[in-house]
Amino acid sequence: MFPLIRFVAVFGGVAAGCQVASGCVRAVKALCHGRPVQALVEVADGLAAPILTACTEVSKFGKEVYDAVASPWMEHEMPKEQADAEQPKVCCQKLHAEEDAAANGVLSLAAKS
Repeated sequence: MFPLIRFVAVFGGVAAGCQVASGCVRAVKALCHGRPVQALVEVADGLAAPILTACTEVSKFGKEVYDAVASPWMEHEMPKEQADAEQPKVCCQKLHAEEDAAANGVLSLAAKS
């Protein structure tokens, strides 16, 4: 169990450190272009990025837990995307009548009797 915790801590720290560092790089770039206020915003954005990432991941984790708990009661319900894909196609009688009057799939002026 402890190697897993070290693994998560190391790579989570690397990811958060890269987010903060990229914010600092963007801040230096803005400062070099003569925009000191934008540089402060970029530093704040870089510092907030790991927090926002953590919130996003916790939200995704919560959804996965909810889906796992709710799935036994939803087994018989079809997902909306799948239900939309399986709707029967609307048939147009007029189109079929014109195809019957056509020769080789090309409409003709004379209808078959």
